[in-house]
Amino acid sequence: MNRYVAVAESCYLNDEIVDAVEFYAKAKLGYEAQLEPDNEKSLDTERDFIVVNLKASKVNKIRQLRNLANITEKVLGFENDTTLKTWNGLGMILKSEGVGTKHMDTLFTMNNLAILYNDGLQNYPRALELFEKNLKEKVKLLGKLHPYSLITTECIAVNYLMGSENYEKAIEFFLSCAERLYFNVWKGAHEGEGMRVSSRLRCSQMQYDGHIVAEKDYRRIPKLEGAASSGVCERKQ
Repeated sequence: MNRYVAVAESCYLNDEIVDAVEFYAKAKLGYEAQLEPDNEKSLDTERDFIVVNLKASKVNKIRQLRNLANITEKVLGFENDTTLKTWNGLGMILKSEGVGTKHMDTLFTMNNLAILYNDGLQNYPRALELFEKNLKEKVKLLGKLHPYSLITTECIAVNYLMGSENYEKAIEFFLSCAERLYFNVWKGAHEGEGMRVSSRLRCSQMQYDGHIVAEKDYRRIPKLEGAASSGVCERKQ
């Protein structure tokens, strides 16, 4: 799989689209086979799916390259140099193609790169810088209540919790995210998001001794109370 990813990346950079699709399909198929051994999917099916979704426009080409960066990350891991190189390379292509910093594909890539710095490299200051820039642009483009904005808000909270153990700031951002989930998407398909954010909020409060105000703030979102009872705090993947 590692070899397929490397060859596919090289093909993409040289505009050899057909070959890139072939090797990317093999890498993706191999990775999915590891996750679901009983799920038999042919190479032809995977190749056809990629080709159908690959169009000539630069935006769709960029999306496909982002998929390549994703599979590189999954196959090689967060801490591999090739993963970081792939994401940074994608960022350079986004810039050179003139898509712009406010385009959604750029924002997705920036958020993923920030997660890589945060979770993989533990470069928390750089991750926070990218998350904050990302959130600023998402709020301008989508608004504070949009799920994509909430995801980045949660990422910032995790950064404060795991990076600097700044529980006050972590609570502030978790609470902000949880309240917006409650008012915006709690009854919809994002219920799981609300449960996870609420659980992390509770975890931050438990680790911050004597933070009475946080407990009162927590009671402001009653529908999220039950979801946080486990007090589990996991890293965002």
